[in-house]
Amino acid sequence: MNKSKISIQQAKKLIEVELKRSPPTSDGLERWKKILILRTGIIAKTKGGRTTYPYPIGTTSEDLLAFLENKDTPYTEIKFTAHNTSDLLALAKYDRHAKEATHNLIEIILKQDDTLPTPLLLFLNESARPNTKPKSSKRGPHYSQKLYRNIIIADCLEILYLAGYFPMTKNTSYAGDDSACHLIVEALKPFAIRIGYD
Repeated sequence: MNKSKISIQQAKKLIEVELKRSPPTSDGLERWKKILILRTGIIAKTKGGRTTYPYPIGTTSEDLLAFLENKDTPYTEIKFTAHNTSDLLALAKYDRHAKEATHNLIEIILKQDDTLPTPLLLFLNESARPNTKPKSSKRGPHYSQKLYRNIIIADCLEILYLAGYFPMTKNTSYAGDDSACHLIVEALKPFAIRIGYD
């Protein structure tokens, strides 16, 4: 078995910081929608006058989100290009939050006095048609809530993996209570999110 590079306390702290940054709550869903919009493509100008094409990952995403909330950031201007909408539009077919994000992106592009890209025009055309699908009678959390929860879990697992924390999961050779999955399940309990330890 691999030796962990960080302690269990350090791993718990990393999870705590990630859950504060991206909480599994409605605020977190609003944050996620903004990130979905940012990932469709942007051009940003920095305080130094440099033009960049940032992708919202890590600290860059924090700076971009701060700009959208009118906080102090290295950016002075952001223009949405919507050059890469394929992921957002694919998700919008199944996820109401992604659909809302797509409508928000369309509104932003129109406020910029830009022409809507063809994929967004097709989306508008499709969403204008009446929905003939029957409502699901399934009980339990909405699919999008599970999707967002799963993204949070995956982000926490990635952070622990990159930090060198082992073991990631329980398996036949290891049955301790300090696997990364176990730590994440415990950290999600205060948010009333119940999932298994495996």
